[in-house]
Amino acid sequence: VNPSPYRKILQLHLCIVYFASGVEKIIGDNWRNGESIWKSLHLPGFTSAVSMDYEFLSTLPMLALIIGWSVVLIELLYPLFIWKQPYRNIGLLLVCSMHLGILLCLGLYYFSSLMIILNLTAFLDLSPNDNRK
Repeated sequence: VNPSPYRKILQLHLCIVYFASGVEKIIGDNWRNGESIWKSLHLPGFTSAVSMDYEFLSTLPMLALIIGWSVVLIELLYPLFIWKQPYRNIGLLLVCSMHLGILLCLGLYYFSSLMIILNLTAFLDLSPNDNRK
């Protein structure tokens, strides 16, 4: 069985999901002003894997702003980074780092692990390179 068509469907699905998520985030104000980062880190139901007090963000509002914009840009540019071979590893590193941050800061272990696995399954090329001699 050739897994290529199924892998292409997964790749296309991930590109649509991330791009749509980025569009939804940029439409509202909360991601552009860093408020979503602040709110998500202070939700009572989410426990951090790292025992940390995020109150320091109140003294560094630019950090929440930078993180918020980083998430939006990673999601909006995901199809461009991930679809072009020279930039694929950068795209994988960015999106996996984002999900690792979600895992550590929000404690969403299953979601983050699943998204990292799906991204690596869809885009990581482990085939031997014939150019190496």
